[in-house]
Amino acid sequence: MSRPYPVGQQARLRLLEAQRAETQALREVDKVARRLDSLVGRLDAIDLELAMAESDLVSVSGLSRAAQLLERQPRELRRRVKLAAQAAGDDKPPGARPAAGTGTSPGAHPSTT
Repeated sequence: MSRPYPVGQQARLRLLEAQRAETQALREVDKVARRLDSLVGRLDAIDLELAMAESDLVSVSGLSRAAQLLERQPRELRRRVKLAAQAAGDDKPPGARPAAGTGTSPGAHPSTT
């Protein structure tokens, strides 16, 4: 009757070497996955900054003009403005902000005046 596990010295050494290689490969996967998570987090933060800048442009120029300037669809820009508003804790819809030039200095964000 044969045994279910290798018992020869050479077989054990091959198995041990395979386990070491597997462990090293798993470490490398984990290292790269952590780097990816870090990069994704930084990219998300930069994307949010961009959405906030786009939101400021919409508050100054209006949705249609901002979409034209940025060469984007108004629907996509409206979604980005909502993203910025949610991140800022501002639940007002995009049109609820005062229009540029209504009691604010030129280019000033309405919430800062």
